[in-house]
Amino acid sequence: MDNYTTVIEAGSTQYSTAIYLLNNTEFDKNTFSIYPNPFTTTFKIENQEQISQYTLFDVTGKQLIKTTEKSELDTQTSKLNSGMYLLQLDFENGKSSNYKIIKK
Repeated sequence: MDNYTTVIEAGSTQYSTAIYLLNNTEFDKNTFSIYPNPFTTTFKIENQEQISQYTLFDVTGKQLIKTTEKSELDTQTSKLNSGMYLLQLDFENGKSSNYKIIKK
């Protein structure tokens, strides 16, 4: 650290560029869409992974719905007030994802 001040005072600035390549094929595997969003009563989920559980939260984090059936989720979401909600999807492969959905 004694030379740290000397390096700064020397005024020599060098730039280098680093390129990192991501080798993660999982980015390409999951084509996912929730539509329509905003929705009025129900919404569709299109994905390639098998969903094992649907959990819906309000914006404060309060759990409103937890089910394994999309039809049950549709029944419950049709009764919700207008607003923003967070949908957590748990997949058969052990992964989970969160999505923001809006009810008109």
